[in-house]
Amino acid sequence: MRALSHMEASIAQLAKKSDRNWILGKKEFEDGKHDFAANRLYYSVFQAIKCYGVERGRMAMERSVDVHAKAAEIVGEGKCGAFFRKSFVELRSLREKADYQPEMVERVEIEDVLENAEKIRLFHLEKAGIKSK
Repeated sequence: MRALSHMEASIAQLAKKSDRNWILGKKEFEDGKHDFAANRLYYSVFQAIKCYGVERGRMAMERSVDVHAKAAEIVGEGKCGAFFRKSFVELRSLREKADYQPEMVERVEIEDVLENAEKIRLFHLEKAGIKSK
């Protein structure tokens, strides 16, 4: 069995973080902690997109300027691109509301994006060659 390269191992670790954040986000959602859920679910999807971006040489593993805008650009490509981009931007807006606005994220706001967020996450993990849980 071939050893993973440093980059492959880093992508695999990032995918595990995506899985863990998804599980935590869903739990926070079910527990009624919608601000926390919005944050964790967004980062789960972002990390999945980043796995794909890094694997394809389109993003760096390190933090860079406008990394979230780059993720929105990447998610907007392909036959599902416009739909995925719209859903990702909606999820990002919820994360920004949760983190920076005095208003609380409402359950219905997460319900509106949850199914699409999962599709985006799984799609990009699969395209990066990762099987998610």
